[in-house]
Amino acid sequence: MDCAGEQVSESPEKLELIKLISEPLRTGGPARAQQALESFIAKNPANAKAMDLLAALCQMQGKLDIAIQWLRRAITIAPNDWEIHYNLGLMLAMATRRHDAIAAYTRALELKPDAANAHNNLGNLLQAEGRLSDAKRHLEQALQFQPDSVHAHTNIGNLLLALGRIDDAIARFRHALTLRPDYAMPHSNILLALNSHEGCDPAALLREHQEFGRQFADRIQPIKLAKRIRMFGERLRIGYISADFRSHSVAFFLDRILENHDRSRFLVTCYSNVVQPDAMTQRMRGHADQWRDIFALNDDEAAQQVVRDQIDILVDLGGHTEKSRLLLLARRLAPVQASYLGYPNTTGMSQVDYLITDSIVAPTHAAGSYVEKVIRLPESFFCYFGPEIGVPVAPPPVLSKGHITFAVLTNWVKARPVMMEAWATILKRVENSRIILKANSLRDEPLANEVRNFFTSRGIANDRIDVQGWTDFLPYVQLMEQIDIGLDTFPFNGHTTTCHQLWMGVPVVTRVGETHASRMGLSVLSSLGMPEFAAHNADEYVDIAVRFAADPERLKNLRSGIRDRWKNSGLLDGLRFTRNLERAYLQMWQQSGVAP
Repeated sequence: MDCAGEQVSESPEKLELIKLISEPLRTGGPARAQQALESFIAKNPANAKAMDLLAALCQMQGKLDIAIQWLRRAITIAPNDWEIHYNLGLMLAMATRRHDAIAAYTRALELKPDAANAHNNLGNLLQAEGRLSDAKRHLEQALQFQPDSVHAHTNIGNLLLALGRIDDAIARFRHALTLRPDYAMPHSNILLALNSHEGCDPAALLREHQEFGRQFADRIQPIKLAKRIRMFGERLRIGYISADFRSHSVAFFLDRILENHDRSRFLVTCYSNVVQPDAMTQRMRGHADQWRDIFALNDDEAAQQVVRDQIDILVDLGGHTEKSRLLLLARRLAPVQASYLGYPNTTGMSQVDYLITDSIVAPTHAAGSYVEKVIRLPESFFCYFGPEIGVPVAPPPVLSKGHITFAVLTNWVKARPVMMEAWATILKRVENSRIILKANSLRDEPLANEVRNFFTSRGIANDRIDVQGWTDFLPYVQLMEQIDIGLDTFPFNGHTTTCHQLWMGVPVVTRVGETHASRMGLSVLSSLGMPEFAAHNADEYVDIAVRFAADPERLKNLRSGIRDRWKNSGLLDGLRFTRNLERAYLQMWQQSGVAP
C-alpha cells in the first residue's frame, strides 16, 4: 500500500543534459543513453547534474547499487544540491535501505525545508519504520506546501490505516481519487482496507470491487492476441505475476508450488515486480523456467514481454496489495487469467476469469460474491513452507509460569474495536492471564500507550499487557515459546501468522464470518483437524479462549502433537498440492475454448 513519491521538476541544466541523451535513449534505450552520458562525464568530471541523471538511467536498468554510487559521487561535488540528496533518498528507498534513505531526505529538507515531495517520501519511510507520529508531521507538512498532492493524501490514508482508523483512511483515499481520478492505487487501498471493516458485508465488498473494475480495468484497451498453433505435447505455459517473490508471507506458500511444478507438462514463467531481490528471490528464481524482472518496466513494456512469452494462463498473486501489477491483466495478456493466493477477495475485474481458492474460504453459496468463476482446490487453497529455522516446539509456558499468555500477532489495521473488546473480556475472565500484542505499528509509542490505556480503562493491570513492535523473523518465531493461545482477528483473519503459530504448536482461536477474509482461519484449522478453535460469533470466540485456557494439560497434549497434524494434513506436501493446482489449471484451460 506504500505510495511512491513524486519526482521533482527538472532544473534547466538537467534539461540540457536530457536533450543530450534523448537520441541515444530513443534508438538504443537506457543502456545506450548511459554510454553517452558516461562519455560526457569523462570529459566533464565535475558535472554533478550529469551524474544525477546517469543514476536515473542506471535505476531504469535495475542497477540500483550503481545508481547510488553515482549519486554519492555527485554529492561530493555538489554537497548543497538538495535535489541530488532527494534523488539519493529515492534510490535508497527503492533498495529498501530505509535508514540511509531517511538520512538522505532529512538532509534534502535541511537544504530546502519547503520540498513537499521530500516531506511526503520521508513520512512514508518513517511510517514503515513504525515512527507514526514523526511520519504524520512530515506528511502534514507535505500538504502544507502542496495541498493537492495525491501521494501525500494517499500516504496519510496509509498512516491512518496503520493506526487502525479505517473510516478516516478511506475518506483520505476517496479524496485522493477526486484529485486524480485515473490513479488506481487509492482505490486499491480502499478495497484492501474494507476487508478489515466490520461493517462491510460480502455484497458491499463486491460492489466496491466491481466499481474498481469499471473505473480502471474496463477503460484499458485489451490486446488482440495472435492465434497460436500449439504443437502436440507442448507444455502449458503458466505465468505468475507478483511483487512478493521475496521474503514475504506469500513466499511461505508459493515456494513449494514453484518447486514442484511438473516441468514435463508446464513451462513456468515468473514476472517479478520485486524492488530489491533477496535470498528468497534467488531460491524461487531457481525453480522457474523463465524469470522476467518487470519492476523497471512500465505497463506497456511489461505487457509486451508477457505477450512475447505467449503465456496460456496468467496468474496474478497480488490483487489489491502493495506494488501489485493487477491492471496488467486488464489488457488480456493471456487466453486464461486468474487470481490466486495473495489477496483475500475478488479482483472486481471481468478480465480475470478465475479465482483459485477452496470450499471453506469460498463455499458454493458464496459464488455470487466474486466477479470471477471460483475454482475450489480439493483440500486447501494453500501449501505451507514450514520455517527451516531449527526452533523446536516448546511446552506451553503456562506449565512453568503459572499463568496463561495470549497473543495477537497482526497488522494493526486488523485489530478492530470489536476484537479488542473481546480480548479485554477474555483477560477479565481468565484470572492473572497476560496478552502479547505485536504489530509493526506498535513501535510507535503514542499508539502503544493508547493500546495500553484501552485495556487499563477496562480494569486490566498494565503489567498484564505486553505491547511490542515487529521484529526480525527468528525472534518473532522464538516469541511463540512464550505464547499459550493465539487470538485471531476479525473480519480479516490472519493467515501466515496463524500458520506460523500453529507450526510452533500454538493453537489459535479464530472467528468465522461470511466474507472471504473472515474464513481463512477456519480453512487452516479445519485442515489440521482443529475446527473446535473456530467461533461463529463474538461470545463463542471468548468462550473458546476461556475454555482452553482452563485446561493446561490439554494444551500440553495438543502442542506436543501439532507438528504431526501438519504432516498428516497434506498442507506440507508440496507435490500433492501442486498436482491438484495443475489439475485446476488444466480444467481452466479446457473450459477456455482455446484448448485444441
